[in-house]
Amino acid sequence: MDRQNSNNKTLIIAVATVISVLIIAITAIIAVKILRQPASTNRANDVEMASTPTPTVDPNAETYQKAVSLFDQKNYKDAATLFAQLGDYEDAISKTNICNYQQALNLYNAKRYDDALALLDQVTNLTEATALKEKCNTAKKDIALYKKAKAKYKKGKYTAAIKLLNKVKNYAPAKSLKKKAEKKKKNMPPAAPDVEEFVDITPPVGDGSTYEVRWSKVPGASGYEYMSKEEMYYPDGMEDTDPYYAQEFTNERRYEVGASDSIKVSFKVRAYKIINGKKKFGEWSRYVYCYLNSN
Repeated sequence: MDRQNSNNKTLIIAVATVISVLIIAITAIIAVKILRQPASTNRANDVEMASTPTPTVDPNAETYQKAVSLFDQKNYKDAATLFAQLGDYEDAISKTNICNYQQALNLYNAKRYDDALALLDQVTNLTEATALKEKCNTAKKDIALYKKAKAKYKKGKYTAAIKLLNKVKNYAPAKSLKKKAEKKKKNMPPAAPDVEEFVDITPPVGDGSTYEVRWSKVPGASGYEYMSKEEMYYPDGMEDTDPYYAQEFTNERRYEVGASDSIKVSFKVRAYKIINGKKKFGEWSRYVYCYLNSN
């Protein structure tokens, strides 16, 4: 009886041992599967990530956006530099032209015309640039004319100064200088007339000879005053101790003298104009002479 119980216990222990081993084996297999499953999933993810391309960044797009931002900030100089680097990317060429035009416009407003023209020479296919270039050239020409007129004004050549200032199209200081020159000219004495030589106008029939002298018109003159000296002409060199003088005002520009004796006539003339109710005289002309009946 005791031996039989002993055998039964041995059998039970053996079976339990086998079951334990089986449980351990099964557990090990399950653990291995569990441990292997994440690795397999990770590999799948790695394969999927490897097959997805990495997005690339367009450097031109970044530069373009920076340029647009600078343009919006009215930083046209730096914006133009970036747009120029982009070549024909998007509308970079057009934007470069606009930036250069805007810079030129700012320079024009600052009266830096040469610098503005240098930038405008780089602008293409922009109507506004052509118009601005014309304004720059006109402004330069106006300033040059103004400087010449100012030099004439300082020398008292008011008529010449006004003539130059009349050619100025759009330069504010020119208007002020023109008013000053016109006022000076109005109050200054008239110029000296240009006198011609005496001309023989003796009629075919009559005694003695007749001569005439003429002179040029003086702008702004109200009239003229002449002085004539007539003295006997002696071939032996004797002098006339009692010559005849004539000094008269006239609105004509001619003087005629006639005589039957041998006389020498000297003549000069000057212009005058009325300023504040008074005659203001200019310089005398040169003397001109004639000899009547000297043969």
